[in-house]
Amino acid sequence: MKYLRSPAGWDENQPNPFTPDGIYGPEWSVFRLRDEDDDRIANGRPGGAFCGKVPDSGDESHLEQQRGQGPYCFVMGRGILDIEARYADLLRGELLRDYKICMPPPPGAAPVTFVGRCFTSMETRLADFLKYETDHGRRVIVSFPPDVDADSVVRRAVECTPDRSTVRPDDPLWWVHSTSVENWAKIRGCGELRSHERLRREDLSRGAVGLFVFGEPADYAEYVMLAWALWVSPEHVVSSQQKGRLITEEDTPYTPGVRLYFDGHRIIRDGLAISDGLHMLKVHDHLSLEPYLVAAIGARDVDPSGEVEVWTPWTFLNRANDCFASRNNV
Repeated sequence: MKYLRSPAGWDENQPNPFTPDGIYGPEWSVFRLRDEDDDRIANGRPGGAFCGKVPDSGDESHLEQQRGQGPYCFVMGRGILDIEARYADLLRGELLRDYKICMPPPPGAAPVTFVGRCFTSMETRLADFLKYETDHGRRVIVSFPPDVDADSVVRRAVECTPDRSTVRPDDPLWWVHSTSVENWAKIRGCGELRSHERLRREDLSRGAVGLFVFGEPADYAEYVMLAWALWVSPEHVVSSQQKGRLITEEDTPYTPGVRLYFDGHRIIRDGLAISDGLHMLKVHDHLSLEPYLVAAIGARDVDPSGEVEVWTPWTFLNRANDCFASRNNV
């Protein structure tokens, strides 16, 4: 698998070391492990207008202004390796039994970050990233700390990562996608989830948050994104769409939509699953509800009498996952 090793001391904010003029174009991307012992993870383009307001229209000229001029990057701190080891056994379980590990930590406790489709292997995420990026015609710069042999890591990553139709030991069974109540009625009517690009072609979608905020490559819009059922990110998407800008705070009030639970192992075995290394599981163009949808849970399902006056992403995530677990004996 082709990639380029960065020079010592290089990062994505510097000029491109592999072009005469130092310029990056849309054909460049970066996988970098920072030489710092934190577990922070970031994706996006240097110089992008992060947290900017998402326009109501999908104006491509505005999109390009928001994206920034650097390469698309997937960057993490070395501390993520410690987290992977710490939760390896837990994450091989059936997911929802211990989901409160992802709730806000007690006062003074360190927050926990989970990323990627395969939580216990940074190498798997690297292999997925390299495969996805090269399949989409981008040249990948791999940057590791001086004491890490990048060639050995890449070689192990490629050798140990199975094909996309193989269920990996730590692939969770249940995956989710959240949407508004109004959109759920349309999804149920057509019988499938559709990608932003598909909806845009059909004049049914406004701008995608990830494209504007993170400067994601345009091909990301061609996929339906799913997340691990413990993740609050699907609720952030609903909240962000309501407010027209990126919302990542778990305690920001919002109006819950509908949380859709899918059988991820069946999606993978049927050859539909794609991983780009950062996004856990996505499906190209559309995902049929039948036979993959297991449950659709909204606020009325978890609070039929309407006693909850204010919902936040965390409170709805908790109640929806409890409801799903009780319904499906997990």
